[in-house]
Amino acid sequence: MNSDDSELLKSWFRLFQDGAISEEDFNSKKNEILNKDLLNKQKSIINPVSFKKNIIYKREKDRTIPIAIGILIFFGLMIFGFQYFIKNNKDHSDNINAQENSIADFQKVLDILDTSENSKNIKIQNWLKQTIEQNNSSVLSKTCKSYIADIGGMDYDCDGCLSKNEVDEKWQYIYDKKFANFIHPFEDGQDSSDVFSVSNLEYLGSSFDQKYDIAFYYKCTIKDVGFGSSVNRIFKVINYKNNYYIDGIYNEF
Repeated sequence: MNSDDSELLKSWFRLFQDGAISEEDFNSKKNEILNKDLLNKQKSIINPVSFKKNIIYKREKDRTIPIAIGILIFFGLMIFGFQYFIKNNKDHSDNINAQENSIADFQKVLDILDTSENSKNIKIQNWLKQTIEQNNSSVLSKTCKSYIADIGGMDYDCDGCLSKNEVDEKWQYIYDKKFANFIHPFEDGQDSSDVFSVSNLEYLGSSFDQKYDIAFYYKCTIKDVGFGSSVNRIFKVINYKNNYYIDGIYNEF
């Protein structure tokens, strides 16, 4: 009961004491005030259903904030990842364009090789040794095979053969012709017995390759067993579709 109703009830009681109103009138006024107070109390009682709804709403509202934060973080990471991809792809493309637009310099390649050991080294060495000793030129990449055919024919005036200037123009951005003093991948250009032995096989290192991502370089001495002649060669080995190929051959001067 609020203070106004309490004072009103006291006033009606004094009037009853003074005989100004009957007991019946006093009880009627009292009940009226008490019923009013009871009604106000009932209104203040929380409805269980409404209370449950309010709790659920509050919980859902409380979950909304971390969900929103999570969504913001997710999209932020996506944007960051996309920007990183664009930048990395641009750097990669710039690197490729720089390589494509510069004259091939094999000495520079040798100077910047990563000489740290790699887990595939022994496997590639064994494969390369076997390839050379079996005189297996079928493992030359298409690019390397075409290059050897062109440099082998540039000194001859034959149909389909390219001149030295044409060879330079065609291959200057891919192969360094200063290291191409040969016409056969495993021989010295003289008569051959087709029986070879490999010695001093050495891993030189690896480098980025614009087409195959990574290339491995090996140096070795190839001896023609029948004629006794020897040549020193450097081979560039690449992995394409889980198979090894020779993608570059260089005389070591």
